Amino acid sequence: MASQERVGRFYESEVKPRLLQGERVLLVSHGNTLRGLVMLLDHLQPDEIKQVELGTSAIRSYTLAEDGTVACREVFAKDGVEGHFC
Repeated sequence: MASQERVGRFYESEVKPRLLQGERVLLVSHGNTLRGLVMLLDHLQPDEIKQVELGTSAIRSYTLAEDGTVACREVFAKDGVEGHFC
């Protein structure tokens, strides 16, 4: 099973229900798993995700609407580059 499928199943069963109940959830993982989650949440195709830079210590914040769709996405970046800023 690909990491995208695994993270999708985990998101649907464990994360999304908590978000819809108003909880805040912090997910920390490695690049391929996070790419799978970003693909799911941002509705990206495999060729599109290759263009997304997921920097070390990058922060992406997603807010869901009541129907479970992404209502807001925030990417914290400096000078157009995500992650690891001192």
